[in-house]
Amino acid sequence: MPAYCPSEQRAVIIFGADNNLPIRAIADLVGCGKTAVADTIKIFKETGSTERKPRPGRPPLLDTPKRKQLLDLVTADKENRRLCLNKVHTLFIAHTDQEVSKTTIRRNLQKVGLNSRIPS
Repeated sequence: MPAYCPSEQRAVIIFGADNNLPIRAIADLVGCGKTAVADTIKIFKETGSTERKPRPGRPPLLDTPKRKQLLDLVTADKENRRLCLNKVHTLFIAHTDQEVSKTTIRRNLQKVGLNSRIPS
């Protein structure tokens, strides 16, 4: 069972709590754990909303549009497809004026499905 309930199920949980159903009955009805149901009800009573809070953590340097720009940059020409990481790094900085490390470039290329592999 998931540690949280999806948004569709949270509405059913709140409806059950408003109708004074026991937590166990709501959990069986929805298919979530008792703790997830109790936490959802508690958060709703405290905040008045069932939306989850954003998770803490450092935001990524390359968001989805920048990642798409990196992918387009690498796959645009046949010459760019075979560039080494150092040249892709230099090319990306020249096009975007955003200073990122080579490790960030490699990680984001892997996230979009491009790996540095030699075909056999």
